[in-house]
Amino acid sequence: MEEKSDELVIVYHWVAGSMPPPHHYEYMITLGPGFTGQIDYQPDYAFEGVPVWREEFALESNIVEELHELLVAADVFTRRWQAVEDGAVGGSLQWLDVSYQGEQYKVPTRVRETEELEALYRFIRACVPEAVWGVLRAKREKYIKASGEN
Repeated sequence: MEEKSDELVIVYHWVAGSMPPPHHYEYMITLGPGFTGQIDYQPDYAFEGVPVWREEFALESNIVEELHELLVAADVFTRRWQAVEDGAVGGSLQWLDVSYQGEQYKVPTRVRETEELEALYRFIRACVPEAVWGVLRAKREKYIKASGEN
């Protein structure tokens, strides 16, 4: 398990759908290497002066093994992903970059998601402790109020 934890790095990206500023937000969760995690949270579009808040957290020792099992179940290491050209506009986006055993894997946005892939995404989001999400929500509320929006 220690060897697997040193070789596995997951970067999950989530971007909110189109919304007027300052209600848009996006974040990137990085898990690994080892038992480290971080979230980079941007409370608005990437305009000049918009902050990016970083919070770091530790991962439980069993998380890496569970992540690996979910990656395998979702076929991340073997599937040739093809983005769906459905013409959807304005919705939220999510995608995944994985580094494992010297190889790079990418799950693009707008794929025909399987239940296993959505389970993986839910698990990754749940790796961020609720206390960290709370800190980020509070910062975002403060950011929105400072912009003059209610």
